[in-house]
Amino acid sequence: MMTGSATPGPVGPVPSAIVDLPVTPAGDVPREAHLLDSGHHGISMNPQGTKICVAGTMSDYATVVDRETLQHGPLVSTGLKSYWVTTDLTGENCFVSWAKSNTVSVLSFETGEEVARIPVGYHPQRMRIGVAPQDWGGNPVPLPAPGNPLPVFS
Repeated sequence: MMTGSATPGPVGPVPSAIVDLPVTPAGDVPREAHLLDSGHHGISMNPQGTKICVAGTMSDYATVVDRETLQHGPLVSTGLKSYWVTTDLTGENCFVSWAKSNTVSVLSFETGEEVARIPVGYHPQRMRIGVAPQDWGGNPVPLPAPGNPLPVFS
């Protein structure tokens, strides 16, 4: 289950919307046994505020939810222990780390499909997107033009 924005209530926040996301057999455990007390740990929204990318941590999937209809897209289950989610620099995709598969998936906000998978090394968790100045040193990768993927995904 994933809740929407919350408004103050007499005993705490009251959700304005609830999305019932599937629980797969892998995630069919009591809430008290959930990793980090969270069945759906990573959540990120596209820049337009229309799609939400969610990591079904305890059920080993990721999906994109339409904010207006509250319907989820395909369940992407290409790894184990989906953990963190963040939006890419273009706002067209979200990154999902798979902590037990040592990979990061790139999901399209438009289709919900996995468009790339990147091997990243042992136990990826949290991710942050940033841009280093061109004169920072090393061999910087130029930013892509809007609508083009980062070179690492080609």
